[in-house]
Amino acid sequence: MKTLNTFVTTGLLLMGAAAFAQDSIRSSTSGDLKGVITGDVFFGFKFVNNKGIPNRPNVSTFTTVGYNPVVLYKLSDKFFFEGEVEFQTSEWQEGGSTSGNAVGEGLAVELEYANLNYVINKYMLVKFGIFFTPYGVFEDWYHQRITNRMTSRPPGIGHGGIEPGADEGVQVNGGFPLGGGAKLHYAVALLNGGKLVTDDPGNNNGSLEYESIIDNNVNKAVVGRIGILPVPWLEFGGWYGSSKVGKDVIQNNIGAIHSGIYFSIIKSIDPIKGTVCFRSQYSKLAVDNAVFRQTDSTTYTFKNNNSKAYYAQLSYRPTMLKNKFVRRCEIAARYGSITLPDPAQGKWIMPGTTSAASNKTQWAVSLDYWLKWNAVIKFSYEQNHPKKGALPRATWIIQAAMGL
Repeated sequence: MKTLNTFVTTGLLLMGAAAFAQDSIRSSTSGDLKGVITGDVFFGFKFVNNKGIPNRPNVSTFTTVGYNPVVLYKLSDKFFFEGEVEFQTSEWQEGGSTSGNAVGEGLAVELEYANLNYVINKYMLVKFGIFFTPYGVFEDWYHQRITNRMTSRPPGIGHGGIEPGADEGVQVNGGFPLGGGAKLHYAVALLNGGKLVTDDPGNNNGSLEYESIIDNNVNKAVVGRIGILPVPWLEFGGWYGSSKVGKDVIQNNIGAIHSGIYFSIIKSIDPIKGTVCFRSQYSKLAVDNAVFRQTDSTTYTFKNNNSKAYYAQLSYRPTMLKNKFVRRCEIAARYGSITLPDPAQGKWIMPGTTSAASNKTQWAVSLDYWLKWNAVIKFSYEQNHPKKGALPRATWIIQAAMGL
C-alpha cells in the first residue's frame, strides 16, 4: 500500500506540475516558446501458470503501473525539443528482485528519450540527443501500449532483446515521394553503440550492454534504415548497422553487425467488413569472436556469437460493421522466436529481467476493446516454449492503457 500511495502521490505531483507548466507556456508573453505535455498511462493484472516447473509457484498479481509524460517544446517552425520519462512500478521477478532502475520502494524511473530537432527542409530532419534508434521499427513505432495490439513485446525485440531500444548520438531522417503514389523514408544515425561484456564471471560475457550514456571506445556505431511504400497500405524495408564494441587493447577491434528486415500491411477490406493489420520483423546480431575471462583467470571464446529474433502479428477489427460494440473490438495473434548462442544458454541475463535467458518461441492472442481511439482494454494469453525441452509457461494478462 505504501508503494501504491507513493506512486499515486508522485503521479498527482507530476500532473500538477504538468498543468502548471502548460499554463506557464500558454501565458508566456514572448510568444517564442510553445509546448504541450502528453503521454500515456497503463496498468494491468497478470496470472502466470508455472504448474510443473520446479521451484516456481504460480503468480497472480496486479502488475506494472506506469505513467509516461511526453514533453514537446517548439521554439520555432524549424527547431523543437521532445522528451519522455517513464515512471512505473518495478515488476517483481523470480528470485525476489525487481526490474528496471528502482528508486525507493518499487518505483522505477527511466529516461526514454530526450533530443533536439532541427528541420532542414521538408525531406530532412536532424536530431541530437537520446532517441529510438533505426535498429528495426518495433521499438521506434509500435512499442507504446496504444500502438502495440498485444500486452507485451515480441521475444528478443526492443527492450530486453538483441537490439538497442534507444541510444545517444545524432540522426538524420526523412522521406520523399518516388512517383506514382510510392514513397520512401530513411534514417541514418551515428551512435555510441553497444558495449561488449568481457569480464563478468557470472553470466553476461559475450552479450552487449545497450543504452549507456558513456561509450567505451573512440569508435561510433553507424546504422541506416530504409523503408518503401509502393502503395499506401503496404510497406517493407530493412536496416544495417556496424560498430566496434570492445574496450581494451585486446578487444578494441571486436565488431558487431546488426541487420534485419520488416514487412507490414494495413488495409480495409470490404468483403470482411473490417481492417486487417499485419506486422513482422526479423533481427540478427553477429558479434566477432572475443576472449572472455573466468573466475579462475582462464579464458574462453565463443565459436559463434550470433543471435536472431523474429515475429509475425496479424490483427483484425470489424471497422465497417454497424454495431458499435462489435466495431470497437479487435482480435490479434502473434508468433515470435529468439535464438541465442549456445554458450549463452542459461547464463545471459537479458536487460530488465533477473531470469537466465534461453532460446524460446512464443505465441499469443489478444482481444482488445477500444473505448476511444486512444484508450484500450486488452485481454491476452501468452504461451512461452523454451527450446531445450522445458515445460511451457502460460500467462494471462489484462491491461488497460490510455493516451493523454
